[in-house]
Amino acid sequence: MGNICMGNRAIVVNNYLTANEVELKITVTPAHDLIVRNTIKINSCDSAEILAAELYFLETNPERHVLVKLSVNGFYFGLLFLGSELARYDVINIRECGDGKIGVSGVKHTACKLFRSIRLGQLFGWKYAGVQALIEEEEMITT
Repeated sequence: MGNICMGNRAIVVNNYLTANEVELKITVTPAHDLIVRNTIKINSCDSAEILAAELYFLETNPERHVLVKLSVNGFYFGLLFLGSELARYDVINIRECGDGKIGVSGVKHTACKLFRSIRLGQLFGWKYAGVQALIEEEEMITT
């Protein structure tokens, strides 16, 4: 699949770690770790927005990929993601999973789910919060 990015869609990254700062380093391969395209720091219990266009390499070379490296308090936990994988999500949540492990999960909002839930919501007279609960299904990105 090609690197197609529709518009300047914003991806929300939530940091649910209570006492730790998260840093996302966005690089393009093949490049050295010191050459970073963008660095995003998120304080504890805070959120930030990333444009989906930042997570794609918009040139014609298919050998180059965007990598996102996750660090917590300046310490690299071994979590490295392809930008095209993260761009499929609308919300990315970073949580503590126990035993000192960090878990990353994401929420996808597909147009089909949104259409069905809004139509059902109008039919049954649900409020927006009830419709939003139907749309959000969180799935783990890391295993």
